[in-house]
Amino acid sequence: MARARNIKPSFFQNEDIVELSCEARLLFIGLWTLADREGRLENRPKKIKMSLFPADEINVSELLSNIHKLGFIKLYNINETDVIQITNFSKHQSPHGLEKDSELPDENGIYTVYNRNPKNKTTVGKPIYLQQDQVEDFYNKTGQFAGNSTDLKGENGFAPSNTSAENNTNTSQEQVRNSFITVSNSDRNALNPDSLNPES
Repeated sequence: MARARNIKPSFFQNEDIVELSCEARLLFIGLWTLADREGRLENRPKKIKMSLFPADEINVSELLSNIHKLGFIKLYNINETDVIQITNFSKHQSPHGLEKDSELPDENGIYTVYNRNPKNKTTVGKPIYLQQDQVEDFYNKTGQFAGNSTDLKGENGFAPSNTSAENNTNTSQEQVRNSFITVSNSDRNALNPDSLNPES
């Protein structure tokens, strides 16, 4: 799924980027939209071509190799999957908080995950780096991640939300206050004879 990303004006004056062909530069920008929140995507040239250049005769494999030679991307294979890592992606991009965690590990096999606000599912705190065998426990809150929300709060700023009962009570009280003010205002106008006078 393509995502909205930022492009800085300085991109066009970068002395190394201008060494690339126009097609390679456009491909590089296009990779940002295909990459996950860590700047990773599967290295599948045919799929990338269909996503970014469906009507053009472009050799994506060759262009990726050229971009790689200049150090703008890393190409590696991990867990039998070919991966593209965009160098310095997190330095230049600010993924939306709702964007899901990367399903691809870095070149050392480390996964990057985030705690999320239980209410709106946005990322909270700093990234957490896990081995493959820890990922499932992290999401299921089992194993070493079971019942340690207080530890996570200190380390990553994660704070559990109020209980649903507290939320329901607070919401109900707020609705009653708001409806009372609304009704009171309309009653005051209805009982004021001047409110019916168009000149008042």
